Amino acid sequence: MSMFGSFGELAGMMKNFQELKKKIEVMKQELSQMEFTGTSQDGTVTAVVSGDCFVRAITSTTSSPSPQATAEAVNQGIAQAKNAISQKISEATGGLPMPGLF
Repeated sequence: MSMFGSFGELAGMMKNFQELKKKIEVMKQELSQMEFTGTSQDGTVTAVVSGDCFVRAITSTTSSPSPQATAEAVNQGIAQAKNAISQKISEATGGLPMPGLF
């Protein structure tokens, strides 16, 4: 293989990388607009978590929610967001694992 063939392959890989990078940026923007709702097992606390794993709201049907119920709701919302993140990453990369994106 000639030296120029290797440069051509490298240029192709760089182009593919740039395309993937654009897809990931779009994916991150889409995820930040998504919301996931988690609810405690007893139904007293609800947490809304964004697709980029930020808690947007916590509501309770009681004046003094238990810390456990709050944690359950938040954790459920985060789990849903992480599942969506995994699905989006899989779509963007054609199923290749990309650790460390989020």
